Amino acid sequence: MIISENELGRVEVSDGFFVDVIKSVIGESFGVVRAVSNIGQKVRSFIRQRIDHSGILIERSENDLFIELHVEVKYGVNITATVKNLTDKIRYTIKNYDTGVNVRNVNVYVDRMSSS
Repeated sequence: MIISENELGRVEVSDGFFVDVIKSVIGESFGVVRAVSNIGQKVRSFIRQRIDHSGILIERSENDLFIELHVEVKYGVNITATVKNLTDKIRYTIKNYDTGVNVRNVNVYVDRMSSS
């Protein structure tokens, strides 16, 4: 949970909020089918003490946010452009909520391709 205080009061933002924002961005992104998770990611998230939300891993340090995202994309899309677009949209959307959080890193891994 990220906590910030200003002259208007105290704001607490949970990891679940960021997961919901990222899922929303994925749903709106051309060429991205969904976030995916496998047992290896679950083990790594457990070792690093991060929470795995079905392929969306979030790590915090002070007011910095580090996002690791594993996705399935549609066959035939330009993977580089799709990943860049997804990364930019995630940064932009989280910044627009004005939570006081700095998105330091967004790593997107394409784990699967879908023909449908």
